[in-house]
Amino acid sequence: MTRETHCQKALGEQLEEKKRLISQTIINAMRNHPPLKEDMLLILSQIKETFPELEALRRPMRRLSDKITLPWFQMLPIYDIFITVERKLKKKPFSPEHAKDTFAQLLWLALILLFKDDLLKLQEKLEVIEVERGAKELRAEHIIFLIRSTNTLLKKATHSKDVSMFREDVPDFFTRLPTPCRGYDDFLGKIQSLATIFEVDTKPLRALVPDADLNWGSIKLIEKWLENKTPDYAQIVNVWRNIVQLRKIPPTHALMKEEVIDAIEFFGRQLPINFPLLWDSILESFLQSLLKFQEILTNLECE
Repeated sequence: MTRETHCQKALGEQLEEKKRLISQTIINAMRNHPPLKEDMLLILSQIKETFPELEALRRPMRRLSDKITLPWFQMLPIYDIFITVERKLKKKPFSPEHAKDTFAQLLWLALILLFKDDLLKLQEKLEVIEVERGAKELRAEHIIFLIRSTNTLLKKATHSKDVSMFREDVPDFFTRLPTPCRGYDDFLGKIQSLATIFEVDTKPLRALVPDADLNWGSIKLIEKWLENKTPDYAQIVNVWRNIVQLRKIPPTHALMKEEVIDAIEFFGRQLPINFPLLWDSILESFLQSLLKFQEILTNLECE
């Protein structure tokens, strides 16, 4: 850390301490309604001590204009509020209504000087959260649309009105899909509901695969059906298999099996698990698998 950086850090820590003290003084003042004049004078005194620039701005403008910097120039409107508060605190008689108005101006001064940057940072953070939430909702809508349209394309490509790759009657999955993953318990519910959509009636799928084993599930059957049609199916099938594998994560199964760890790593995560990030990775991979599968189905239909 350079000397300059160290000084900046120290100044920042001093400002945060002064902000804390002023905040506590404001809270103490608000125990009375309206706040007492002496409490307001104390708050104003602390603000003056924290921002000596306010006193410096009392100089005539002709003595400032040749050397005033942008930060000082930006202080001029704040200085007007500062002078207004000072004037109101000197006014007599100091009636309850006058006290309320003065305290409102004093709070406005403190907010601009001390907490405006904090509020702007909070606003930026909330905007980021809102954008992320909107992106998750759009992704959920896209996945739902792709699930339904994929089933339709599969019916057309196989000339079978009964065949389906995904169940569309899993309310728990569609309800959970747009919401962010909040942690371990939420992840368990989400991954179970996602894996459930692969539990379709396998009889129509088995009709597509000569000599199909009765123990094969939907993913294995669609893999066998695609084997002789395209070389681009492996990644799609791997995504689906690893989704189903993750439903075996404890406590669904007592022990963390090696296959489950492999599935976690397949989606780009590792132990210890960050479940919100793992869920996002799963949904992104699932979305891409749906897009790729639709591309394959569309090409098959065109042949």
